[in-house]
Amino acid sequence: MKVFKFSFCLFFLISIHVFSQKYSNDFLSIGIDARSISMSNAVVATSSDVTSGYYNPAGLNSISNMQLGLMHSSYFGGITQYDYLGAAVRVDTQFVVAASFIRFGIDDILNTTELLDENGNVNYDNISMFSATDFASIFSIARKTQFNLNMGLSTKVIHRKIGPFASSWGFGLDFGMQYSFNDWDFGLLMKDFSTTVNFWDINQDVFSSQYESSGNVIPEDDIEITYPQFICGVGREFTIRKDFTILSELDFTTTWDGRRNTLIANDVFSINPAIGLEIGYKKLAFLRFGFGNFQKEVLINGNEQMKFQPNFGIGIDVWSFVLDYSLTDLGNNSAVLYSNVFSFKYSF
Repeated sequence: MKVFKFSFCLFFLISIHVFSQKYSNDFLSIGIDARSISMSNAVVATSSDVTSGYYNPAGLNSISNMQLGLMHSSYFGGITQYDYLGAAVRVDTQFVVAASFIRFGIDDILNTTELLDENGNVNYDNISMFSATDFASIFSIARKTQFNLNMGLSTKVIHRKIGPFASSWGFGLDFGMQYSFNDWDFGLLMKDFSTTVNFWDINQDVFSSQYESSGNVIPEDDIEITYPQFICGVGREFTIRKDFTILSELDFTTTWDGRRNTLIANDVFSINPAIGLEIGYKKLAFLRFGFGNFQKEVLINGNEQMKFQPNFGIGIDVWSFVLDYSLTDLGNNSAVLYSNVFSFKYSF
């Protein structure tokens, strides 16, 4: 397991140049809330709590006083840990501010680059451990305007660190809007609309001579760019009988950084939909489903089939406490890749 961690980390490190444009800062696309993840993150139009600082800062306007949020999940059989902490406070009748902190990391990776001593002998005392971590701090402000239009702005500060080998700092902006009309909710998130830039610093001194002599290419300092993407959505809550409600939302994520393996793709743009559904009972208990991440898969016989990522979740909202759980599939319908996500929110 630890060998896999080390190989995964080094593969990522030497591949910065290859994947720097299209999939940079991709840990910020996973989601930070079990409720939203169970709905395939299709919440840009209806997000209305502390996690809106991440999903759509305009949704922070629905907070009446103060709210705290926590989330923890693990991926790839417990190798990767993902954590979130957030807080939002209403300043006055017009403004709400929020702060969100995210960590995505692989810990206890074996560093075997110094396994051989100067005589070419194996020396296990030279093995050390390090972590590969991604941090993000998101600071948001939201404001109410006329005509049921809410707006919000988020500033992102990103720090990525791969043990002693490399680190980077990045900065970017997100802008979001939400609008309500005749019980319909509309949302737009312009993610990384400023273009997020990460500046990588490679520590050349920590790479051993054996690493270079074995044919590996040591990367150099570089700039990693995350291009803008637009997420638009529409949602509505329906009342069924007396105590039951159904909240549904459909989102579309559009990118312009080259062809992606999405439901709609060409050389100019790529579009991928996400569908979320939440069934509520007396606003106390919730059952949720989501379908997203549509991709075309080529079979061994050359035929293509469309696959998607299913998600499922439940939640309870008692007094001021909200506890949510989500079971999400990262792909290939493999039981190894199913992950459990837990989140907690408290409103003052």
